Amino acid sequence: MSDDNALDDEFARMAGGRKLGQELRRNLEKLRDGGAGPDLAEMARDVLDGRISVRDVSRSSAYAGPLSDAMDRYRDALDGMSDEERQRLVAEAEERFRDDEDSR
Repeated sequence: MSDDNALDDEFARMAGGRKLGQELRRNLEKLRDGGAGPDLAEMARDVLDGRISVRDVSRSSAYAGPLSDAMDRYRDALDGMSDEERQRLVAEAEERFRDDEDSR
């Protein structure tokens, strides 16, 4: 099994399904490309290159600040949405990942 396949399997187990695991990979790739700043780009590279697991990232004091800042920005974005926008976002996510429940 290639390293990418092993990583995808780990993501699927961690996320609770293959589609959610694939979404985790896509999001890490966006972070790696600088989507949330250099600290999270480094973290994403380390995860995608197998130098650190997502589980270990969650326990790392080195990434606590940048992750907390990113979560604050996410909450601010959600707070800036109307009720209709948030409902649409939830509905799209539910539709996108509905089939994943069948693969558990």
